Amino acid sequence: NNNDICIKVSAKSFLHSQVRIMVGTLVEIGKGKITKSIKNIIEEKKRSQSGITAPACGLYLIKVEY
Repeated sequence: NNNDICIKVSAKSFLHSQVRIMVGTLVEIGKGKITKSIKNIIEEKKRSQSGITAPACGLYLIKVEY
């Protein structure tokens, strides 16, 4: 929608700020600030290779399942 980005993430558990880091990385890849693929960033296992931590504003927790 317009300038909105909708990303749905589901997992058994998350690390602190993990989703915000993933979102920030995807946004920076989309803007061309990062040229590596997500796969390469994950395989390198270096936080310094990923993007910014997205701000918490605008991110919403929709559902928690147990």
